[in-house]
Amino acid sequence: MKVKLMNEYAKLPTRGDVNSDLPQLSAGLDLYCPFNVRIPADSKKKIPLGVAVEIPHNHMGLLAPRSSMSNTPLRCANSVGIIDEDYRGELSIVYENVSCKDYEVARGDRIAQLIIVPIAIVDVEEAQTLSETERGDGGYGSTGK
Repeated sequence: MKVKLMNEYAKLPTRGDVNSDLPQLSAGLDLYCPFNVRIPADSKKKIPLGVAVEIPHNHMGLLAPRSSMSNTPLRCANSVGIIDEDYRGELSIVYENVSCKDYEVARGDRIAQLIIVPIAIVDVEEAQTLSETERGDGGYGSTGK
């Protein structure tokens, strides 16, 4: 996948432990914060990630917080972002600081991950009926707790 660095502090995405000699099997590519960023208490901030990407054809990118972000007061404002294969702008992530204290993100911190997923492009057609299944229209909680 082609990656364009958008500023002098940007870093290429990495997979897994960058200090390991072992093969990297992590699903997500770690994305780094290119600047020191302060997120004021009880507010949201869009953080540019310093990279633009060329998603492979018939794929999409899922932009998600790294699991380590759960140890901070930051929550991703829209849970997961979808990066379409034709988007060429700089990736960014919006974090909400849910605490009553400002939070600092340091330049070089791994704050997000990009997961590349194959997709199917389907045609849509209106229908009056859909095929029957055992589940039917059972929604939230219908298959158990």
